[in-house]
Amino acid sequence: MGKSSWYFLVPLGLLALCFSTLPLQAGTVTLSGTEWTLSVALIGTENGTETYRVTLEGDTANYTDTGAFISTVAIKISGKIIGDMVLTSAPEGTTLDNWTYVPGGMNGKGCSEKGQSWGCFDFTEYELVFGADIGGVVAWELRVDIPEGTLGSELEFKVHYLNSDGTKNGTDGGYVSVSEPSTLILLLSGTSLLAGAARFRKKT
Repeated sequence: MGKSSWYFLVPLGLLALCFSTLPLQAGTVTLSGTEWTLSVALIGTENGTETYRVTLEGDTANYTDTGAFISTVAIKISGKIIGDMVLTSAPEGTTLDNWTYVPGGMNGKGCSEKGQSWGCFDFTEYELVFGADIGGVVAWELRVDIPEGTLGSELEFKVHYLNSDGTKNGTDGGYVSVSEPSTLILLLSGTSLLAGAARFRKKT
């Protein structure tokens, strides 16, 4: 392999890595003072099934209501999911074992077990801890399988709040319009073009 080939291969390799690791789509919405970001990244495709890494993150520092904990989260990224959603990372101060998966969406009491396109995670109380603490950044990361080509352009989520004594507080949720974060992709593409141009000038 000629030395000049590396001018192309290195940037293209970085570009491929970018596509495989960056979120494909992400969107934000502010609810009750909390800025929520919902992002999805395609991590695998097999036999008509796409596997996504989904991250729901909320900065609750400016939360304006009176809740103390988030006890339930529900997420929808497609009109249909295959199998169960799998939680892979839980908010700080909680563990994966604290969150129980329930197929379906959410109502004012928690996971509703209704709605085949939703997945819901309910917190199991322990030692007067009723969920993820409000006041900082909270984040859930999960793995979701959906039929190929069915990822929505608008993703949906809901969160359920409890008061400091574990009583019901309220529910927030809404749609997140998602877009492709292309800055780094464009940068690496530009690097490839510049490398090609440099090689061309060297030859001439």
